[in-house]
Amino acid sequence: MIATPLSDTYYERFRSLILTRTGLDFPPPRRDDLTAWLWRAVEALQDVVRYHPDVRLPGGPPTSLESLYNLLLAEEPLAWERVIDALTVSETHFFRYAAQFEALRDHVLPPLIGERRAAGRRMLRLWSAGCASGEEPYSLAILLREMLPDWRDWRLEIIGTDINRLLIAQARQGVFRDWSFREDYALYARDVYFTRTDHRYQLHDSVRSMVRFEVCSLLEKCSPLDDILRDVDLILCRNVTLYFGESVRDWVYQQLQGRLIPGGWLFLGHADPPPPAFAAFDVYHFRGTTAYRRPLAAARPAEPRLAGAGRRHDTAPLVMPPAPAEPSPAETDRLSAEAQYRLGRWHADRQHWDEARYHCMKAIAAEPTYTEVYYTLALIHQALGDRDNAIGALRRAIYLERDWALPRFTLAGLYHAAGQDDQARRELRNVIALTRNLPPDTPIPGGDGLTAARLRSAAERQLASLAANAAPPASPE
Repeated sequence: MIATPLSDTYYERFRSLILTRTGLDFPPPRRDDLTAWLWRAVEALQDVVRYHPDVRLPGGPPTSLESLYNLLLAEEPLAWERVIDALTVSETHFFRYAAQFEALRDHVLPPLIGERRAAGRRMLRLWSAGCASGEEPYSLAILLREMLPDWRDWRLEIIGTDINRLLIAQARQGVFRDWSFREDYALYARDVYFTRTDHRYQLHDSVRSMVRFEVCSLLEKCSPLDDILRDVDLILCRNVTLYFGESVRDWVYQQLQGRLIPGGWLFLGHADPPPPAFAAFDVYHFRGTTAYRRPLAAARPAEPRLAGAGRRHDTAPLVMPPAPAEPSPAETDRLSAEAQYRLGRWHADRQHWDEARYHCMKAIAAEPTYTEVYYTLALIHQALGDRDNAIGALRRAIYLERDWALPRFTLAGLYHAAGQDDQARRELRNVIALTRNLPPDTPIPGGDGLTAARLRSAAERQLASLAANAAPPASPE
């Protein structure tokens, strides 16, 4: 199958249809992403029909973007399921953004717990909106288990929602791999709350039963959850709103504010735009992160409305123009490297390791100096237990960008695991030197909110650990 680019007509039609149904917007800078992910959906639908002969699609499985578009326009559930799976980002891991979990542990949850104890009302309601494969709400459950010695005496309602039905099914299983454990605290939690079988980790049922998962779009009322998603104490909606158009995003912030109790908290991702002024929040700055709190005295806002949200799209089926001219090889390479890399990340976040490695290698073939791909490829090799190739990919990333501290930190851990402590010490010293003169809150590229101060502190701890011949080093906080 030749994955042809989207023409202007295709692009506008798909963009409008997807925005209306999901709120996800693909402006011109993300046009290549949309193209790559739509073709991924075409391939996924072909696989479903190929491996499940009982599945039927009107007109058969799509073979072009035209046939995919018309399936979506006809509200074909399976087509929408696979398109949403292709378009939604599920990059997550346990205790992601350590600074936010520290703020929850040290500043947000303790006074809330104290107030509820004093009032004799042992109840907390927490919502992970856009939870992907479940690591985030499960992290909240583990955090509360650690903070509440009498957690069994509490009514703890933790809800995880996502528009992606496939990811919600995966979250309910509670089975994860090493890819999901990249923080110090996550490694501790893995040893305490999971049972390992081969390369998989099954979350204990006592934790898994603390979280309820439902398929839910932030653009629509979730009828099974309409009652429980009121008077919420804490909402995590991280790395979700940045993919929405501005009007949709503002509407969602109003909706979230209305779901919180007076004094309830909202945490966003570092890349998410802040709430607009009319969605009233008090802003709190904690070490390494910002949080938003609904004012204690604020009246509950009127139920917000979004014109056209969730409505059926009534545009006529698209009659496709002739296929565009085939792009030159150089143009294809230039356009495909970023799209291939994003597909690689997409598969890695779903723990499809062979597919992730394939697309990262395609990205490198198209653009051999694409530094970020080498770092991701190293993590994929590491997840597959291929230490030598992981080390090789990290060395290549360092060669291309010598001042990037994160691959050096990861390389130090691999060297130590291989018994090469001299090389590990050298890389840790390099990390310390590269981060020493940076402002403490400087974000480290590729670090999911990791700051220069935190990375330097982690490197110093590991260097001290090696000097004392201690246990193998852990990941940065």
